[in-house]
Parts: sequence; C-alpha cells; structure tokens
Amino acid sequence: MARAWRRLGWRWQQYHDQRRLCRGKGGRNAAGIGGGNNKNGNLDGIYKGNGSNIKITGGSVTATGGDSVTNLTGGGASIGGGGGGKGSNFTVSGDARIKTQGGKRNPGKGACMGNGGYWKNGQFVDGEEVEPDTSGLTTGWIEFYEPGADMDKDAPTSVITAPKPGPKATVDGTYKIGDKVVINGIEWIIVGIEGDVLELASAKAFTEEQLKDLEALIKTLLTNAQLEKLIADKTTGERVLLADENIAKEYFGGEAGHIVIRADKSILG
Repeated sequence: MARAWRRLGWRWQQYHDQRRLCRGKGGRNAAGIGGGNNKNGNLDGIYKGNGSNIKITGGSVTATGGDSVTNLTGGGASIGGGGGGKGSNFTVSGDARIKTQGGKRNPGKGACMGNGGYWKNGQFVDGEEVEPDTSGLTTGWIEFYEPGADMDKDAPTSVITAPKPGPKATVDGTYKIGDKVVINGIEWIIVGIEGDVLELASAKAFTEEQLKDLEALIKTLLTNAQLEKLIADKTTGERVLLADENIAKEYFGGEAGHIVIRADKSILG
C-alpha cells in the first residue's frame, strides 16, 4: 500500500489508497512527501521543515514539491525537505513506481529526492539531490522530472531502476514466447524467438513525449553493455521500435505506447 504525508494548512493528513496509488502535492513551499515549510529559509532555520526516514515499499506514487511563494525560502522537495529543509534516509523497495518533481523557484527549486531550495550567502540555491537506497527495488523505478514538466507527457530527466536483473524466465535458461523477464527493474515480455535472438516488448506503456525519441528512451532503460547486445532492424537500422497493432492486441489489450527491441539472449545474463 502506498502511503504519504501531506501538509494542509497547520495539520497533517495521511493518504492511504487501497488501490496502491498515491499522489502527494506539497502546500506552499512544503515537500510533496516529507517536511513542511522552513520559515527562516536556510538549512539551519528554527522551523527546519526536514523530511527523513521515508520508506516506500511498493505501489504507484506521484509526488510534487510545493512551489516557492515567498521571498524567504525555496521550493519544497518532491520527497524530503520542505523549502529550506533537509531530506535524508530514503528507502525505495518492491515494485514501487515513483514520479518525482521538486517545487518551483529559479534558482532555489526543490530536489526530486533530497533538500528543499534554500537561502545561502545572499542568494537562493537549488536543493541538493540525495541518493535513495534502492537495494530492495525489484521491478519498480523512480523517475525524476524538472519543476513544471508534465509528468504524464514529458520525458523524465533521469530514471533509477532496480540495481540488478530479476530472475530468468526458467531455471535452465531456456525461454518461450510469452515469458516475462526483468532487465534493470523493467519488465519485458518475450514476443518472438529466433535462435539466440529474443524479441522483447516492454510491459510498460510510455508517454507520447517519451516515444518521440526512441533511441534516447532506450538509453535510459539499458546500460551501455546491454545496448551493445541490441540487434538493429536490417531495413531501417533502428534498435528500438513501437510495438505493432498485433503485439498490442495480443499482450496489452490493444493499449498503445509499448516498445519492442531485438537482442541477443545474453542481455538477460
């Protein structure tokens, strides 16, 4: 179940969604999930607005930091400190699928996961990012967006996926069409096999904005070593394609937005 805390005026309210969906939007200068507004604006203020020891163990979470609306402090972090507050000790595990976006101020924006924007030496400073512990992340991911970006349409600036591949489709290393495999925390479905070459369709549907540049998209999903195992289309030379209508109907109920790659099976190594 996804849980988050959000500041509403002078009180806190817990959101608990049985569908494992959670949206956290920070109020004025507050974090989406984490600390409230530090009224003094700097990281050592009386009202620190810190947010720490935050654990997300699964589900779909969208968190947006509150925008800066005063001259005293910066934007709130998506997850972590409010404006002028620190964020620390984040743990993301299981199948958590997280979209993060700090609060606006230029300069002085909030981090996606970390500190809120703050005042230092006579000027505002962007909140620093703090790396989360993702050692327990299995099939999920964390997407980072710039303040003001459309998280449903725009491409993220960066993505964190599970640190290691999930289990192979079968114990003996053989595969069949329809098997599900995991690469860097992203689930794929085997939709074709030709010798040692697998045709893989992403279980995740991507946004129109992400699909505008398929080569840029695949580089956020695979490591350089894995990219070298991709097999380009003989006609177009492209390494990643949109899933055609037949694949969409057979595996995804006709849903558009899935991508297809062909790769040597050692990519699942």
